[in-house]
Amino acid sequence: MAMTSGTQQEIPWSAIFETGNAELDAQHIRLLENSNRLKNLVNKGGSWDEIRASVATLVADCIEHFQCEERVLLQTKFPRYKEHVAQHHRIVAKLQELAATVADVDGSDPQHRKMIDSLDLTLVDIIVRHDLDYKSHLLNEAGL
Repeated sequence: MAMTSGTQQEIPWSAIFETGNAELDAQHIRLLENSNRLKNLVNKGGSWDEIRASVATLVADCIEHFQCEERVLLQTKFPRYKEHVAQHHRIVAKLQELAATVADVDGSDPQHRKMIDSLDLTLVDIIVRHDLDYKSHLLNEAGL
């Protein structure tokens, strides 16, 4: 199998990603691990069936994470809860569209593997820009 033209680098977990909620942080770690596993599959020319399954797992884990996060934010009365949930809906739609595209192609075109790159941007957006929006709120709620 052909590899992508540019080898994707793994995103390591960093303390700067921590939100102050152990459950959400554990989910973020799992999302990064799944993303890194997917990158390795793509970089090493893994089978399209493996890549397809890995994408589906990552999308399912993101959706599960969002559901958990929404419960936490509702319980802690996050002031931008509705806006945050609306962002979740936009991200889920984007992820589901990508997963459907991955499911509909056979992986024979190098562009099929290249489209996996957008998952990185989405994951970084979820953890760094999107979820850290509530970090100070959760730390304040925890009395830290």
